[in-house]
Amino acid sequence: MNVLMTGGSGLIGSAVTRALRSRGDRVMLMSHRAGSGDLTWSPEEGAGPGRWPEADAVVHFAGTPVAGRWTKNRRRSIRDSRVNGARLLAAAVAEGSLKTSRIVSASAVGYYGDRGDEELDESAPPGEGFLATVCQEWEDAWAPAEDAGVAVARMRFGIVLSGRGGALPPMLRAARFGLPVRLGSGSQFMSWIGLADAVRAALWLLDHPEVGPVVNAAAPNPVRNTEWAERLRERTGGPFVTSAPAPLLKLAAGDMAREMLLASVRAVPKTLEDGGFTFGTPGLAEALDADE
Repeated sequence: MNVLMTGGSGLIGSAVTRALRSRGDRVMLMSHRAGSGDLTWSPEEGAGPGRWPEADAVVHFAGTPVAGRWTKNRRRSIRDSRVNGARLLAAAVAEGSLKTSRIVSASAVGYYGDRGDEELDESAPPGEGFLATVCQEWEDAWAPAEDAGVAVARMRFGIVLSGRGGALPPMLRAARFGLPVRLGSGSQFMSWIGLADAVRAALWLLDHPEVGPVVNAAAPNPVRNTEWAERLRERTGGPFVTSAPAPLLKLAAGDMAREMLLASVRAVPKTLEDGGFTFGTPGLAEALDADE
């Protein structure tokens, strides 16, 4: 399989690239920087690589990290890095300059917004807030490709757990030294997935074009933040669990705290499981142990 990949240097994208190449697939990396990938593009300027290669599949995992305070410029970068790239790729498919039969794109469970204890499968409507709006635009950007007959799967990722990067390493360091890992009341649900399962799900979707158009890329057992904090303490041997008050988090991180740290998202992977995908680490404790 020839796969055109964006976001190939990120946590998930680099792992997916390694997995594809290890099974004999050819991966063509797209990059904003000349010389750092196989092809150069500039979605912000609406510029493709000049001539699109033929690809059996396209994987779009590019996107500015969402951690940190959301300034006006950061918000623009978070949105544009995801939406503009998807629109450019979808337009190229629709006009016939990019020939492919399968697209797998990242999205996020932030699509659902803050939903309390509500169990959320892929049929649940979108929520409110900046992240929910970005995810809706990101997912909607693929409509021209679907209208052209290409099968698209949008992966709504939960928190991806890996000791190599992302959200987990700083959380583990905090738990190890007794720093706050329980956030606010701790009652909010957290949807997560181990990196190995995230990679396996991406490859499985490439191999099963009949599955989609949306999948929750999250383990079947979301947990409340109180359990999350305790599992981190057990994993690190930390002395105790401490809390960060919600007002302090909002003061420090603004809307990022409201929509990511304190929001409750209880997403379940109905589409993946109904399609026959099985999780290697469906429970949080085993996922943390497997990452050792």
